[in-house]
Amino acid sequence: MTCTLFLLICCISLEMYEDFIFPYNNDILIYYNGGAIHACGKVYHFVPLLLRMTHLYGFNMFQPEYNNMEKVFTYTLYNGIPIIGFSEDTIFEFHSSGRDLKGLVSIG
Repeated sequence: MTCTLFLLICCISLEMYEDFIFPYNNDILIYYNGGAIHACGKVYHFVPLLLRMTHLYGFNMFQPEYNNMEKVFTYTLYNGIPIIGFSEDTIFEFHSSGRDLKGLVSIG
């Protein structure tokens, strides 16, 4: 069984997330033998923490227009963590600009 965790990180600092929420999110991923993280809004500054999560199998984010996608891609795709749930238009836009999505981005 896997799970999807929903993050409400737009309203707290990185330090608060790291100290008070991250440990529990990581424990849940371990308990369920993995899963995905969902986040909305401007979240690129939290993305480096994804690499520290055990059994993270995907990152579901909306609103790429609010984010520094180069940072998001660096900490997800380029480290083997798929991004799930982009719109077809968004994927086409990234692909058309010559970005290598490494086969790790899905529509949803």
